[in-house]
Amino acid sequence: MHLEKRGAVSVAAGRDASINDMKPQQITQTIWSFATLKLPPEPGLMKRLSERAVQTMEEFQPSQIARLTWSFASLNLKPDQRLVKAMSDRAVTRPDGFKPDAIAEIFWSFAVLNIKMEPRLVAALASRAMSALSSYTGKKAAVTLWSVAKMGLWREFGLVHGLVQRILANPNALDPPDFGRVMWAISTLGIHAFSATLVDDLCNLAENKIHEFQAEDLASLVKGYALVEYHADSKHFSTLWKRTLVVLTNFQPESLSDYIWGHAMLEVSPEARVSAELINRSMSIMSLFKPNEISSILWGFAKLDFTLDPMQMSNISRCALNKMDTFMPGDVSRLTHAHGLLRLRPDSGLLDAIRARAVEIVKDFSHEELTNLLWGFSALSIEPDPALVSQAAIANRASSPRDRSPQKGKPEHTAISPQSKSRKSTTIKPAHK
Repeated sequence: MHLEKRGAVSVAAGRDASINDMKPQQITQTIWSFATLKLPPEPGLMKRLSERAVQTMEEFQPSQIARLTWSFASLNLKPDQRLVKAMSDRAVTRPDGFKPDAIAEIFWSFAVLNIKMEPRLVAALASRAMSALSSYTGKKAAVTLWSVAKMGLWREFGLVHGLVQRILANPNALDPPDFGRVMWAISTLGIHAFSATLVDDLCNLAENKIHEFQAEDLASLVKGYALVEYHADSKHFSTLWKRTLVVLTNFQPESLSDYIWGHAMLEVSPEARVSAELINRSMSIMSLFKPNEISSILWGFAKLDFTLDPMQMSNISRCALNKMDTFMPGDVSRLTHAHGLLRLRPDSGLLDAIRARAVEIVKDFSHEELTNLLWGFSALSIEPDPALVSQAAIANRASSPRDRSPQKGKPEHTAISPQSKSRKSTTIKPAHK
């Protein structure tokens, strides 16, 4: 079926006009068709379409540029530099032609594809967005705010402030996935000070709409609470936990690790039944967990004082051992720190693997990661390898006094929290009409 659909689109492109004769509308429509069908086009065809787009870019309208970038992002295909520059050049000459939807789609597309947006394009689109803020729905404002945060455009303070105000004016327009993502953006941009009212409103609205939340939405919400340091009351969490049990079987490794991580950072332990079900769900799909998810969820279990029986610990240890050669410094550090919190020495096979992997990537550890790793070893009365001690001494000399080891020999929350969680975003996708 997929081959038939791909062929149909390709034939349609050839039937309407040869690629060399295509106009902007035909180019964008062809690539958009592949995107909506979720069918990556053949590389050769995409290259020819991209070349034709560059040749005709001066004829592109703002809406067509937005549709083109959206299509590339939806296909997870990064356009070549010539096309990116051509689109940017054209967009800068026509900023007034971009409507809120188009601006949101361009920001989103560049953010998803990790394309660095030229300052002149940022300035042009940001200026246009600010002049049209009154036309932004809460949903479009949320998409744009997430994108701005993803691209690290924190200097666009005027736009950021305006987007927050638009979301605040119409929070009911947000869908469940948007709640956690907006909070992630607030945390990433460091705008807690003037976003407190928005956070309060989002949390209250989330409780009213909790029956619409799916597993990944709940995980994103709890992670968002942790990132903005919002401590909801017990009634709110009780409502959230009830919904968790309803959608429990839909939780996947990433959403489980985010959900547990968020609770651990907030130091709020779910009710006993919820905790038990979360552990059981994690164990049933543990083989699917990635290294950062294994280390994060075990760290969360440890921080929340979850009780794991020997078989459950064995399951986690086996999965960690099987994937140890792909563990990054933060993963090794969190895994060791979690065992230290549990006062549970890893079995000999896993311990040997942790030590070997730590030495192998010793120069890649940050100061915080080394501090947490060595604390875990110390808590378990394990002698660290001399290479780790030596690297820690180098890191200590290089760090400023205020960044030295946390007090009482135990890392602070900021030191042990998974870095990938604190800055990781979940993609928010606008639907292109």
